[in-house]
Amino acid sequence: EMIREVGRDWVTYGDPPHKFEAGTPAIVESIGLGAAIDYVNSIGKERIASVTQVLVAQGILADHRGTDPFYAQRGSAVHEGIRLGLLGRLDRSTLQPELAGYVDRALYLVEQLEIEAKVIEQPLYDRVYHVAGTPDLAGYSAKFGQAVAFDWKTGDDPPGYEVQLLGGYAPLLEYAAESGQIGLDK
Repeated sequence: EMIREVGRDWVTYGDPPHKFEAGTPAIVESIGLGAAIDYVNSIGKERIASVTQVLVAQGILADHRGTDPFYAQRGSAVHEGIRLGLLGRLDRSTLQPELAGYVDRALYLVEQLEIEAKVIEQPLYDRVYHVAGTPDLAGYSAKFGQAVAFDWKTGDDPPGYEVQLLGGYAPLLEYAAESGQIGLDK
């Protein structure tokens, strides 16, 4: 139904909607997702440490679990605003005025560094070291000609922040790229 006739140098397509091929189903990806879910369930989700948990346990990063909920909610709202902005779906009228500066600065930085986003708030998992994390943004900077990663903060950078970003997310992103979870090469 997609193609009506085929000649040596020509083709006549069928009528819509039949002429639009739906494409190949994501069979391999579905199998991979099932295997990943089985693996995580086999070792137990509670045994998978986040990058932050590992660094807090090592005394490298401060434990912020007791942070005032106001600041945690503010951080979540800013992250969502940035995520929507990166995807081109931010409705600025819904953005609280006190949060707009954070979102605007992050989007300006992405623009100035000419970043092609590859990962936006995507959970990643390293099967070798059993750690997980969710970098806020990872991609390729045309300005610097290399991969970059960001973890947005709505306050001062906590002590050990650079270690969290470089020592935690960098290897996690490398593993994710090597294992095909994401593509960070240009």
